[in-house]
Amino acid sequence: MLKPNWWVVFIAAALVPAWAAPAIPATPKAVRIGIVTDGPWQHNAAVKQTFVKEILDLTSGDFDVTFPEVLDIQCDYRVETVRDALDRLLGDDSCDMVLALGVIASNEATHMGALPKPVIAPFIIDPELQNTPTDGAASGVKNLSYITSPFNVRRDIDAFMSYVEFDTLAVLASEPYVEAVPELTDKIKMATSATGAAVIEIRVGNSPQAALNKIPRGTDAVFMTGLTHLPADSMQALIDGVNDRKLPSFSMMGRMDVERGVLFGLSPDTTFPRFARRVALHVQQILMGVEPGTLPIAFSGGERLTVNMTTARKIGVFPNWEVITEADLVGVERKRVAATWGMRSVMDEAMRVNRDLAAAERFVAAGKQDVNKSVSGLLPQIDLDGHVSVIDGDRAEASFGTMPARSGRIRATGTQLLWSQRAWADLSIQKNV
Repeated sequence: MLKPNWWVVFIAAALVPAWAAPAIPATPKAVRIGIVTDGPWQHNAAVKQTFVKEILDLTSGDFDVTFPEVLDIQCDYRVETVRDALDRLLGDDSCDMVLALGVIASNEATHMGALPKPVIAPFIIDPELQNTPTDGAASGVKNLSYITSPFNVRRDIDAFMSYVEFDTLAVLASEPYVEAVPELTDKIKMATSATGAAVIEIRVGNSPQAALNKIPRGTDAVFMTGLTHLPADSMQALIDGVNDRKLPSFSMMGRMDVERGVLFGLSPDTTFPRFARRVALHVQQILMGVEPGTLPIAFSGGERLTVNMTTARKIGVFPNWEVITEADLVGVERKRVAATWGMRSVMDEAMRVNRDLAAAERFVAAGKQDVNKSVSGLLPQIDLDGHVSVIDGDRAEASFGTMPARSGRIRATGTQLLWSQRAWADLSIQKNV
C-alpha cells in the first residue's frame, strides 16, 4: 500500500487557479434619489410612479436605487419654494441624485450653474427662450442633464387650426407657470403668430370662473396649456364652462384632458411612459459613470389625435370624416340595431351585393351565349320564306280569274354544314375564353 505524499497534495491545492472558486456576487451600490415637484396636481402620484418604475426596472440588479420619502418634496408653485427645495437636496449628503419633475423645478435647476451632484431636469419647454445652457446636443454644464418637454405648443396650435377654423383664439395659460417662467408668454406668441388669428392670452389662477369671465364675446376657440396647478374639480369646472359656451377646445396635455371633456388633444397616453423611459436611461448612464452634462437634451413625444365625440355633439362642432377616421374617439355613442349578423350571413350578404362578383357573373353568362352562338352555326339550318298577294275585287273580276283577289305561297329549305374549319375554330376559341 502506497503512502500519500502530503506535500504534493498541498502544492497542487495551492496551484488551483483563483477563477476555479465560486464568485461571490458584489453588493449593488446603494443610490438614493430625491424628487422635487412644482406643486399639487391630481396626476402627480401616477406620473411620479411611472418615472420611479421605469428607473427601477432599468437599474435593478446593478444598483440598489431607492426614493426615500424624506427626499420627496412637493412645492407650492412658487419659485422661491422650488429653489429652496433644490438647494436642500443638493446639500443633503443622503441624496445622491435629484429629479426636477416640474416646469418650474426644471427651469430653476438649469440656471444654477455647475452642480455638486447629478440633476435631471426633464421639463424644459423651449431651451432658447428659457436661456438654458447648451453645448451642442447637451447642456455642457457639470452634473446637469435636462430634456426638452414632450409637449409642443406650436405643433398643437397648428393642428388645432387645421381641425377648426377660428379668427379669435383664447389661450388659457397657467398663472403660476407664467410668473415663474415669463418666457412661456413669448413661446405662446411665437406659436400663434403664424395663425393669422387674434390671440388673447388669459392667465388662469385658482378660480375657473374668473378665467371663464375673461374670455371675451366673439372668441371662436380655446387653447389650454398645462393647467396642472388647478385641482381636479376646478379643472373640470373650467372645461365644462368652455363647453357650455359652445367653444371648440384643444388641450396641450392631450388625451388626459380630452377624456374629461376637451374636444381635441394631440399628446397620446403613452407620452409620460416614453418620457419616463428616457429619464430612466439618463439615470442609468449617469450611474455607470457618464457625465450628465454630455447627455442629449432632445426628445420627441410623438402624437396621436384624440377627439371627444360627446363634446362635439354638445357644442355642435364636428371634425371632418378624414380627421375622425384617423383619430382615437372618446364618447362614441353605440345605438342598438334591430338586426344582428353572424359571420356566415355577413359573408353571404357581402357576396350578394359585391358589384365585382355581379359583373363577373354577367361576364360568364355572356360567355355562355357566345358559345351557344358558335354551336348554332354547326347545327342544321332551316330557312322559311313566304309571299302573300292581295288585290281589290274589281281587278280580280276584270282579270277573268287570272289574278285572284288573295294568293300566297310558302317555301322551306333545309341545309346542314358538313365541314368548316373556321366554324369549328370559333367554337373552340369561345369555349376557352
